[in-house]
Amino acid sequence: MFVQEVESRLDSEAELRQQLSQQAAAHSDHLVNALHAQRVKLEADFEKRLIVGVQAERERMFDEISALVNRVTAIEAAVDGQLCFAVVIYFIIFNNNNNNNCFRVFLYPGQPE
Repeated sequence: MFVQEVESRLDSEAELRQQLSQQAAAHSDHLVNALHAQRVKLEADFEKRLIVGVQAERERMFDEISALVNRVTAIEAAVDGQLCFAVVIYFIIFNNNNNNNCFRVFLYPGQPE
């Protein structure tokens, strides 16, 4: 009887070990699947945040470039206006021999007289 009890215990322990091994393998598979799903979700979230960030930076840079272009255009207009004013003053002072047509030299190219 003692031998049967020992054999029965050994069989029970072997069966328990097999069940624990199966449970450990199932738990390990579950962890692998859960980590894979979490990685996929994190990568998707990162991709989404990256796209939003790049679009925001692109819009910010576009606005900055647009402002700089407007500023350069305004500076060019101011310089052109000052140059035109200086040329007009020069011709009024030095070339006005009581000739009322002194301003016709200030017409822009292609502009009718």
